[in-house]
Amino acid sequence: MSNKVIATVINPGFLSTIQDMGRQGFQAFGVPEAGAMDREAALIANLLVSNNENAPLIEVTVMGLELEFVTEVVVAVAGGDLNLQIDNIPQPMYQSLTIKAGSRLKFAGVRKGARAYLAIGGELSIPLVMESSSTYLRGEIGGMKGRKIEKGDLLEGEAKIVPQKVLDESLVRDYNKREIRVLLNRDEDYFTGEGINTFLTSEYIISSQSDRMGYRMEGPEIAHRKGADIISTAINFGAIQVPGHGQPIVMMADRQTVGGYTQIGRVITSDLPYLAQMFPGEKISFKEVSLREAQNVYRDRLNLLRKALV
Repeated sequence: MSNKVIATVINPGFLSTIQDMGRQGFQAFGVPEAGAMDREAALIANLLVSNNENAPLIEVTVMGLELEFVTEVVVAVAGGDLNLQIDNIPQPMYQSLTIKAGSRLKFAGVRKGARAYLAIGGELSIPLVMESSSTYLRGEIGGMKGRKIEKGDLLEGEAKIVPQKVLDESLVRDYNKREIRVLLNRDEDYFTGEGINTFLTSEYIISSQSDRMGYRMEGPEIAHRKGADIISTAINFGAIQVPGHGQPIVMMADRQTVGGYTQIGRVITSDLPYLAQMFPGEKISFKEVSLREAQNVYRDRLNLLRKALV
């Protein structure tokens, strides 16, 4: 591929990084997965510009990213509504948009949700590190040399003018949901019946000590039966650890690979986007569902999106 400059970063914003669907298959070697926090939104953005589902794109957190395009491109934005504008004119999300050379795209500020995903039709030239372009900031690997996007960075690759697509409004996710569905975990017997009941009937607040690694919750303490420490075991995206203080922690995209605290459950894949779009101070509750229900919800939603956009 002949790489050309597609855009220049005028303002990097609060936190903008290159992500894809994560560095999967390397946790056994101590390498965290990273990847997009809201993977459904990332998938939608890529499909809207006819990219591969796992193509690298930009995760924009809260606000501020501004790009000046050097060449004509087709872009799409999905996820949180961060007030997308082109040349200071508000633009719709969930559809492909053609941007002329010399135009500027920016995210002017939060309206709803915490993270937006900007996909560029064609292919961004981002080196693969262990089969992924995702940025893992703590390990300084992937993306733009392991760091967040900075002012003056050049986005290079091959821009393609692709057919226009629009996601039907009925398929746009409503991020207002606050009841998060979970599967109870193999460590369930480490908790008292009262503790499990507390977990499933209480309201929790997302702590200010929350980030891409994990969301700490504040609320009623979950009682252990055998203590909080276990032999270290693998941690999946959405795993819910409960340390000795009894406050749950939902592990997110940049989580560590293993952990030695009990895991009471796991947020189902289909509900992780809701958490990814929340801010500290927001309230949630947990609802138990069956494995079959979790699988069916995920499969049906993915099939609908692919059918609508591929």
